[in-house]
Amino acid sequence: MRNFVRPFPIRQGPDIALNGPFHPAAWAGALFVLFTFFVAWRVRRDLPVVAFCVAAYWALLFPEASIFPLWALAADYRPYASSPFLYLGVAVIAAHRIPSFRALRVAAVIVVLWSAATAVYLNTTWRTERSLWQHSVDYGGSALAHMNLGLTFPDPATRARHFREAIRMAPNYILAHMNLGLALIDMGQRGRGLSECLVAVSIDPYRAHTRYWMGKAYEKLGMSDARAREAATASRLEPSNVEYAYYAGQSALAHGDVAGARRFLEMVIHRDPPYKDAPALYAKTVE
Repeated sequence: MRNFVRPFPIRQGPDIALNGPFHPAAWAGALFVLFTFFVAWRVRRDLPVVAFCVAAYWALLFPEASIFPLWALAADYRPYASSPFLYLGVAVIAAHRIPSFRALRVAAVIVVLWSAATAVYLNTTWRTERSLWQHSVDYGGSALAHMNLGLTFPDPATRARHFREAIRMAPNYILAHMNLGLALIDMGQRGRGLSECLVAVSIDPYRAHTRYWMGKAYEKLGMSDARAREAATASRLEPSNVEYAYYAGQSALAHGDVAGARRFLEMVIHRDPPYKDAPALYAKTVE
């Protein structure tokens, strides 16, 4: 309802707190849903369209909802499909309760102008990745919003500043630590960058994605043996990922481990023959 009244702060990755099932806000939300069904039942004869709108609103929202916490705690675009029934229900109630046609016409003009302005304004936030995440940060973005905003800047110093803010908000944010380390390496701070990347790995040593990017960090540092080791670890942790196997083969070949490269590249060719230049790399291992 807050977004319906004031939609301008709708954003990706809002910074919100996770409330438990016994929090007053959770009970208020549940009571609100039950109240709307109660109202729909009471007006089903006098205002059948309103009763239909209530049922249709929740029916369309149900596939987008979950009684368990989702990865994204808030995604304000989920009610979009239901919104026409909310607008229609409000319009029917207004037409039923407001006797003055002049007042109704004024209200309709205001709603049209407000909706048009809202649509134009909110659409501008999706123009680029930077505008999208800058809008989120301006209105209170989460650590994810700060990290994604940082990724849109070519300057490593600017990226590092946003990554640090993401880490401040979420100290165990693995990707923020990894991206900060990579930015520091790009800034010439090789030792600090490597240390930051190792922090990311230490948070969860068994995450393939982190090992993959650790290999990228070693690649930036010119450490071919460590790069090959991390790439191979990523592929072993997630053998179904073609990109990890490809990078492991590429890294092994760069390190001079022809047999290891052949083994990983065979996995890639077996699953997806045209993947990048895997066939050409494999040909080098059998020459």
